[in-house]
Amino acid sequence: MIGTPGDIRTLPLPGRIDVVLLANVIHGFDDETNARLIRRAASTLNPGGSLYILDQMRGTRRSSFLSDFTALVVGLNLVNEAGGTAYTVGRVRNWCAGARKFSVRSLKFPGVVLTEAGNWVPG
Repeated sequence: MIGTPGDIRTLPLPGRIDVVLLANVIHGFDDETNARLIRRAASTLNPGGSLYILDQMRGTRRSSFLSDFTALVVGLNLVNEAGGTAYTVGRVRNWCAGARKFSVRSLKFPGVVLTEAGNWVPG
């Protein structure tokens, strides 16, 4: 439930909701865990609901050397400190393959990206 401490990978999710925000989460998990987590989160969405992912990402459409370099440096730190990584936007899009809508917003801090995946196909 909301506000209950626990492991995001196994914590029971609330009933039907309109919005899920995964903020600074995906960098700490491997590819398969992220795919499962996103499928679980999407399964709780009401029709028309959206899943937002905010994290360090590489390879945005508006990438610059600075943003990709910053994401890579942060990713290197994540590997060193927590075994994590900075994933590409393309990889995040693949995890959200069940969404009919996918958008990307690069934020002011280099390498920080907000994605929105919505209009999920049931199942």
